[in-house]
Amino acid sequence: MALTKNPDKTIDFLFAIEGEGARREYNNMLRRQKRPRIPGDYLSEERYGLWLGCDFIPVQRFNPWVSEHSEYTRMHAFVNCDHLELTANRTSVENTPAELLRDIEEKVRSIFDN
Repeated sequence: MALTKNPDKTIDFLFAIEGEGARREYNNMLRRQKRPRIPGDYLSEERYGLWLGCDFIPVQRFNPWVSEHSEYTRMHAFVNCDHLELTANRTSVENTPAELLRDIEEKVRSIFDN
């Protein structure tokens, strides 16, 4: 999908919305109450939400972009843009021009509004 203010740049997106109960049926790595911790387990808050990625690899979460529409832990959403400029350790999109990030945010918000 082409961006509005940067029509030469595109994003790909995938949104899956599901409840905690449904997720627990197939995801054994979610931490559960009254169960001993196992190596690698995690909380929904640590893994789920809206992720911005580059080269189809999730890099950084941007939950505030969609948290007003629904609780972000109910979604596993990915927005990919190959024009993001990552930091040296590839854990942040902070080097991306602010105008491009705003354009991506506007497009994501538009998708959720519709």
